[in-house]
Amino acid sequence: MSTKQLFAFLDLSLIEEIPQALQHILVKDAVAKVGAELTFYSAENSLTLEAQTILRTTFRKPPKIDGFIFYRLQQFSLGGPMNIDLMREILVAGYSLYFVRERLSLGTVQELDTAHAHLQSFAFANDRARRTALLSQVKSVLKESGLDAISLVG
Repeated sequence: MSTKQLFAFLDLSLIEEIPQALQHILVKDAVAKVGAELTFYSAENSLTLEAQTILRTTFRKPPKIDGFIFYRLQQFSLGGPMNIDLMREILVAGYSLYFVRERLSLGTVQELDTAHAHLQSFAFANDRARRTALLSQVKSVLKESGLDAISLVG
């Protein structure tokens, strides 16, 4: 049996928090844990990040790999809701998907369908803009009520 060949996509939206070199080390470690080899790696740039243009172009070529590994699942929801359609398209094309931070792998459309609700919930919960807006609303309500977060804790 030959070793699975994976193509990694690092997350440039996290460079300030988790540098590219560290992401690369973590991805290589995850690849080794699943008994695969990292054959290529790339990343979206600031112009293609939300639309995932480089990923779309790469898997449609098609490369001689078995799957794609990403630093985190949120790379599929940077431009809005979780892009389940793109995941499905990749799986239908015969590739597996791996996500390092979440320790998640999807090898079939059936696995994607089973995880669909969880993936959408994950995207909603991890949307920084949505969390910031919600926090702002909560602070506004507290202020209008004459309360603040510290008085609620104490």
